[in-house]
Order: sequence, then structure tokens, then C-alpha cells
Amino acid sequence: MCKTISSEQVSEFVKNVLQLKNEYKVAEANLSLADKRTCDFQHYLEFGLCDDKMLEEFTQNLRARRGFKDQIYLSVPLIDWIEKNNKAFGALAQVIGEMRKREKQLANRIYTPRVVENDGLGHMNYTAYNGEGE
Repeated sequence: MCKTISSEQVSEFVKNVLQLKNEYKVAEANLSLADKRTCDFQHYLEFGLCDDKMLEEFTQNLRARRGFKDQIYLSVPLIDWIEKNNKAFGALAQVIGEMRKREKQLANRIYTPRVVENDGLGHMNYTAYNGEGE
């Protein structure tokens, strides 16, 4: 039997991708800020204005900057794909809607017997079909 994927799973994928896209933008902004702070620290060093506390902050800034660069580096392939296939990715919302509609139809599905009659007490009358062609 084939394994199916639910609308909830597709929706979760879309949500995760959109969250990654937002985190990518935040990482870019944070990297820009960290680059500017790095430049400031380098100038303080150049002019001999650094103390031990400032050197520790400089080290922390460089570590944070590396984290932002790594996050961006890992995210770029998916971000590039989303930008190239924006229409297809956007169409997933319609696909999810159609999947949810079909899942609802299956959940509310009932069977109506074609030949067997119910006597109203939960007993099925199999003699209603006389065996002759319709």
C-alpha cells in the first residue's frame, strides 16, 4: 500500500520553509550589524582604545558573526530555490486547500447500500435483492 502525505504535513513543510526564510533575513541583518561592530572594534584596537572587557566583547561579537554566517551559508540553497520557484511554492497553498477538502470528504463519507435494506432496527434484509437483472 502506498504511503500518503497529509495536508497537515505539507502545511508544516510550508510553515517551516517560511520560518527559515524569516530567520534568513534576520541572520542577514544580524550579520550586517556584527560586521559594523567588528569594524568599530578594529578601529578601537588600531588607536589603542581597547581594554580587556572590550577585547572580550570583540571575541563574543566574532563568534556571533560566525554563527550568522554559518546560518546564512546553510540556508542559501533553499532560499535560492524558493526565489526561483516562487510561483510553484505559492501554489502549495492551493494544493493544501484541495487536500484538506478531500480529507474532509473522506472523513464524512458514508456507505449507502445498493441492494441490502435496513429495517430500522439495525437488521439488514438481504432478501430484498431478488437476484434478477436490474
